[in-house]
Amino acid sequence: NSLEDFYTSMLKESDYLRNGTAKKVMNLPKDQTLLLWQSIWNNSYTNFWSVNKKLLISENNIMKNIPFKLYSIGSPVLQCLFDPFMPGGKEKTLKDLFSVFFTDEKIETIMWKIHGISPPLNTSLAFLAMTMTHADNFLHIIIIE
Repeated sequence: NSLEDFYTSMLKESDYLRNGTAKKVMNLPKDQTLLLWQSIWNNSYTNFWSVNKKLLISENNIMKNIPFKLYSIGSPVLQCLFDPFMPGGKEKTLKDLFSVFFTDEKIETIMWKIHGISPPLNTSLAFLAMTMTHADNFLHIIIIE
């Protein structure tokens, strides 16, 4: 099934970005992979999270990068490797991510949505990556200019 293959490919990509390897997705037992896919089709939140939490939570709870996609009308999808922590361990914020792509002046004028809401600029990216990702485990951010 090409849709299932595409979904699995997106999971592998987000896993690779988050952990530096796609082994978590690739090592899921076949029955768990099937349950994950069927839970999306059947709209089963409980079944989905019973498997997906294994992909999001690492052994040491440290993400290497935030898997995100930034969308803006008339622009290509923006992505880059983005470590969620500063040297010393302090968590980076949504503003830190936006600063990679926009000037401070621009950040003050844009609006953004994640799942239909606009989290404050000082929201931890690690928190957003654990709580606001879509079914492909990417954080999808819409920029409204």
